[in-house]
Amino acid sequence: MNKIKLGVSAGLTGAILYFLGAISIIPAVILAGYILLKEENDWLKYQAVKMVMIVVIFGAINIGLNCIDDIFAIFNQVIGIFAKNVHIAVPLGLTGILSTVCSLLRNIVLIWSGINALNFKTVYVASIDELVSKNM
Repeated sequence: MNKIKLGVSAGLTGAILYFLGAISIIPAVILAGYILLKEENDWLKYQAVKMVMIVVIFGAINIGLNCIDDIFAIFNQVIGIFAKNVHIAVPLGLTGILSTVCSLLRNIVLIWSGINALNFKTVYVASIDELVSKNM
């Protein structure tokens, strides 16, 4: 069993890393930083970078979805100058629904990865794993 300097297994540390990513990003990034700076286990370092990439990618998607609402707000401000009582909105609150689905998918990927990390396995997500491999 591979143990890290803190005395726990690398698999448990990887699982904690992913679960923290699903709960709160700040402690997850602190743990990932510790792993990258102090630990020597390459598998665990890979998992740390992968968790950060998952959170960043899904965060970027969420930001993009929220920008759509902002664009509609700008249109409404401009249209409001020329016409009263005109309001354009995203149909059916679609950006809110997609944002919630994005957050749900992020949590599913992080939790599934954490469960697999307990057994030193890796969940393969093609685009994310390619990005991690390029940057390690």
